[in-house]
Amino acid sequence: MAREPMASFCICAASAQATRAMCPPFARAYSRTLDDSFANRTLCLKEANRAKSNDAPHEAAQKGVLDWDAIEANLKNLPENKRWRFGPDAMARFEGDNDFLDRALVDTQYLAKISRMYLDTLFTRGGHVWVVPGRMTEMLRRHWGLNSLLSDKARGAVKAKNRTDHRHHAIDAAVVAATDYGLVQKISRAAGLGEHAGQSAELIARDTPEPWEHFRTDIAAQLDKIIVSHRADHGRIDVEGRKTGRDSTAGQLHQATVYSIVNDTQVAARTDLLSVKPAQLMEKAGKSGQVRDPYLRNALFVDTKNKTGKDYETALRNFVAKDGPYQGMRRVRITITLQDQARVPVPHDAPIKAYQGGSNHKYEIWRLPNGKYVAQVISTYEAHTGVEKRPHPAAKKIARFSKMDMVRVEDSKFGAVTATVAKFDGNGKIELVPHNEANASDRYKKIKEDLYIRLSATTAVKSGLRRVHVDEIGRLRDPGPPTF
Repeated sequence: MAREPMASFCICAASAQATRAMCPPFARAYSRTLDDSFANRTLCLKEANRAKSNDAPHEAAQKGVLDWDAIEANLKNLPENKRWRFGPDAMARFEGDNDFLDRALVDTQYLAKISRMYLDTLFTRGGHVWVVPGRMTEMLRRHWGLNSLLSDKARGAVKAKNRTDHRHHAIDAAVVAATDYGLVQKISRAAGLGEHAGQSAELIARDTPEPWEHFRTDIAAQLDKIIVSHRADHGRIDVEGRKTGRDSTAGQLHQATVYSIVNDTQVAARTDLLSVKPAQLMEKAGKSGQVRDPYLRNALFVDTKNKTGKDYETALRNFVAKDGPYQGMRRVRITITLQDQARVPVPHDAPIKAYQGGSNHKYEIWRLPNGKYVAQVISTYEAHTGVEKRPHPAAKKIARFSKMDMVRVEDSKFGAVTATVAKFDGNGKIELVPHNEANASDRYKKIKEDLYIRLSATTAVKSGLRRVHVDEIGRLRDPGPPTF
């Protein structure tokens, strides 16, 4: 029940032995599609795979090699993304009117096709530009051992492409640059010949030597030198337009919900009763807030205690259906914690309502007259007021950072590192991520991989935090640690 390394696809034969296979494997001919994805793979006996040869499942059944009735009986156990590959039109749906070589030379993706057409016009005659399919790039990258250059520490991935490091694009570029027209033709012919000729695209890719001696070592050396460039987000504030009432912004000024002000730390808003969560009925309010009326909160808590899901919703409906002071109630008042500095007051001079602030615009470091350093986070709303916030009348601003700024820090948990500004919060912390790391937020939420470098105003100054610039050809422009 093992898939042969160079099998075009696997499929359960219509026999008692094959029925013991867990499920039908490759739904379409691998040597004709180079589709090595999980959706095109399943488990089978190697005898069934050999009998199937280089045909798609339905093609093999039409030739009498496989029993289609037995195959069809197993299809109900497959998800749709596998099941359709066993249909009579599976290959037609994949290939359309073009064979493999056509797809190798002219990528069916719209942008790639248009890019190829544009680049081809730069020459006096056509045919100088060809497109390398992603599946072919993947095979060569894997067989040349380039995937292990950026192993994913969280998963220990070596064979698979590591998409958590932005530099994987550079590896792809190196592979594409080393793939000439002759190699594209060679692999496409092998895919067409299939197992009958003792060849396959995988075999050709495996036997293709490195473009030059020490190719992998040279690529590794270049990867270490790469500084990934990021575009900073400085927002957009039209100072001149503001004078005529035509100001504009690229950031969110505030959230949509308007709250009534309860006190210096709490605000309130109405919400549907059926949207009230069990946590909002507790004595201590969490991030979602709590029902403001203590008598109503306690009555709801008693009627919904230990209930979840549909039972909880039914208990809420029954609560407002029974006789009493709360009969027919549809909305309740919820209080949440919202500090004064996070509010957008309405009106500004004597506020009775407030919005929760939206995005943050910049992070500033100030030096006080006593020599201490403090941080201020300026919201997008505050940036548009035109009024500068100063922690002290005699304070001096020494640094300012925006999201996605390229920065350099000399002392961090990763040592000296070039990073990007990921975010900053109202507690005065700025959070950085090494320049090559991708999806840091998702990785932290899902697998608790903490890539953030967190600095206060004082530690930022001590570690030499400053903005740097990466030019058009990848050179790092670093002014060096600041002196204050």
